[in-house]
Amino acid sequence: MYKTDIMSDNLAYSWFRLFSIEGLGPAKIHRIRARARMNGLTITDIFQLAQTDFEKVFAPSGAEIYFALHNQCIESTDQQYNWLRENDAEVIHLDHTLYPERLLTMFLDSAPVLLFALGKLELLECDGVAIVGSREAEPAALDMSREIAAISAESGWNVVSGYARGIDTAAHIGALKAGGDTTMILSTGLHNFYLRSALKELSNRDNSLILSQFHPLAQWEKHHAILRNQLTVGLSKAVVVVQAAEKSGTLNTANIALKAEVPLLVVSPDLFQTPPAGNIEIIERGAIEMKSISEIEKHLKRIQEETVSLRRRESDNTRTLPLF
Repeated sequence: MYKTDIMSDNLAYSWFRLFSIEGLGPAKIHRIRARARMNGLTITDIFQLAQTDFEKVFAPSGAEIYFALHNQCIESTDQQYNWLRENDAEVIHLDHTLYPERLLTMFLDSAPVLLFALGKLELLECDGVAIVGSREAEPAALDMSREIAAISAESGWNVVSGYARGIDTAAHIGALKAGGDTTMILSTGLHNFYLRSALKELSNRDNSLILSQFHPLAQWEKHHAILRNQLTVGLSKAVVVVQAAEKSGTLNTANIALKAEVPLLVVSPDLFQTPPAGNIEIIERGAIEMKSISEIEKHLKRIQEETVSLRRRESDNTRTLPLF
């Protein structure tokens, strides 16, 4: 279990303060961090800078940013931060040891600035497979989602999904019933999270990670769902689409995976009584059609083996050569 010491908590609080400032989006915060690091400063340090020094470091926008930092409603910020601490939520910022470097590599300055996490933090370091699909999935597709998740969990994958009803929830259930782990990616803040009744007897802090990139008080919004899809892909070595509707969020997830060159597997439309239009479209865009669940299992095993092999080669390359 990871512990938070006083120094790291102080840094987490500073990051939360910066994140909570209205008008500072991810791209701007990434630039602030980069400029601070160039000057040997941490995020905590920038709150201590005199105005003249601050404006010099962050020119030409220094005055505007300084004003935003020092006219923040601290009472509200502190209240929300204390709520996070009281509920054992971890604030995983860009300088946190658990922040997934993969997100920065894939998404650059559109990568989430903060991840608010509840539960099994170690899952951030585990290989994930995303299982996604329609909220209005047919019963056969829900069965497939549970089965694919169970097989994946038994093979050691962290099953990642977006915690929506339908395919996503079925994937979380399938992983947990198989005795595995799952990561639930939210499109709201943690304050608005509740555990679905179907998961209450299955999910706990030892097998589940609840993850949000949004302010604790954030409500569901359409663009939040899109950002949630990006995070789902970013935490996964492969994405499996079970059943996708036409013009759906699942198509957005598929597009992100294709653009990021994350292996995208799609259940064959032929396995459905009525072939899903979304599945057909995703295959036409370049996804790999899977004719059976056993084929998905074999493909994921191959990805797993390639990942292990790559890590082994990277480890060999970083070994220090003897001087003599």
